[in-house]
Amino acid sequence: GNYKMTNPILDENGWLNYPLIDGSYKPRLDFSNYEKMAVMLGNPHEFNGILVKNSDAVPLMENLVLTHLDHMLITARTGFGKTFLALSLIAELGWRDNTILYFLDPKHSDLASFGKFLGAGRYADDTKSINSILHNLVEIMQKRYEAMTKINDSEPGRFVGKTASAYGFDNIVIFFDEISAHLSADKSCLADLKQLMMLGRQAG
Repeated sequence: GNYKMTNPILDENGWLNYPLIDGSYKPRLDFSNYEKMAVMLGNPHEFNGILVKNSDAVPLMENLVLTHLDHMLITARTGFGKTFLALSLIAELGWRDNTILYFLDPKHSDLASFGKFLGAGRYADDTKSINSILHNLVEIMQKRYEAMTKINDSEPGRFVGKTASAYGFDNIVIFFDEISAHLSADKSCLADLKQLMMLGRQAG
């Protein structure tokens, strides 16, 4: 009928059970088993049978958390759930008071519907606007880094190893959907992207 047979489960009596699921239900990602996940989130050193949660973690599912807001690249074939995962991250990060979101969507697709809620200068879907936002973000990161350096010079040792949040800055998160589509049309932003990669982690 409209049902699919899943992998068998061996019960305590030695029977193999083959659960059936409704064929109309098509989950985009399988979060039921850490080892089967196509995308590993967080710090794998913290996985020791369970995922260790902390106050800075971004919960995606009950047993799946993102433990650091570091650089992330999501790649997979069409239909594997890249956008679903990105939207899950957006939904969780959107609740945070200390996070500013930017959406860059050169293909005018999934992030386009969210752009109008972000306000001017925080969403772009054309080449010129995307490059402009990236350049502005580099300037923000540079100013932050300069401010952090001055603060650290005035209080040596206090902020060793700390990132921008410890200095009171909000986190800036950029969702760049289909980055390859943008680069295939215009590679002039590569210098700014590299700068963001270098400055972003330390400067938030």
